[in-house]
Amino acid sequence: MAKTQSRAVKKARKSAIYSKIKELFNNNPQFLLVNLSYITGNQLQQCKREWKDIAELIVIKNTALKKALKDIKKEDFIESIQGNVALLFLKKGGSFDDFKKLNEIMVTHKRNTVAKTGSYAQDDYIIKPHVTALGADKVSFFQALNIPYKVNKGKLEILSDLKVLTKGTKVGPAHATLLSLLGISPYTYYMKIDNCYDEEFFPSSILSISKDEIKESIKASVDDCRFISLGIDNVNELTVNNFLTNEVNDSVALAKELGLE
Repeated sequence: MAKTQSRAVKKARKSAIYSKIKELFNNNPQFLLVNLSYITGNQLQQCKREWKDIAELIVIKNTALKKALKDIKKEDFIESIQGNVALLFLKKGGSFDDFKKLNEIMVTHKRNTVAKTGSYAQDDYIIKPHVTALGADKVSFFQALNIPYKVNKGKLEILSDLKVLTKGTKVGPAHATLLSLLGISPYTYYMKIDNCYDEEFFPSSILSISKDEIKESIKASVDDCRFISLGIDNVNELTVNNFLTNEVNDSVALAKELGLE
């Protein structure tokens, strides 16, 4: 009896999620495809509290999500559903600034964690020269790892850059232990945006571009067009002031030569 009730609850929940996905896609298909890998429940709850007025998160198994997308004739989205992902829909009337706000919220709630033996390094990591908090009892450990050091007032000082992690390679037990002893947590985890959708897909990197950067980019493009137009003597909205200024200067110069000052 209990199993039957459990199956009925799961079926009802899945049906409700299907209906919700259909509603969101039909009413306001603006969403982020976010990666939840290594995200803790606490991180997720903190983010949800901050974006509750502008977005809604839909978490569902990939197979079920793909089936739902097929049912509502959204097969073109299926290719993007890979890994531990969820859909973060903007609420109706959302804007590009809301996308940026969501990205900021996710980055704000990042967490640092240790490098575990056997895990794959997120990035290269280099320990800079510094005096550690480790005492002389760790000399043999430093020697075993060929770490250049000296004893400085009873503490071990690392004398040169020490690369301990290489992006994409497994973390060895010795380097994992070293990072732990030094109190270094080199990994950073937060919800990352795999893809963005607003009428069409666009890369998440666009969300990190500031308004000032956009203005500078437009200004640089306008300047390039102006210089090209001047080079080929093309009079247009960008160059008319330059040509008028040159004509006035030429007229003034001619007037001086004719004594008409």
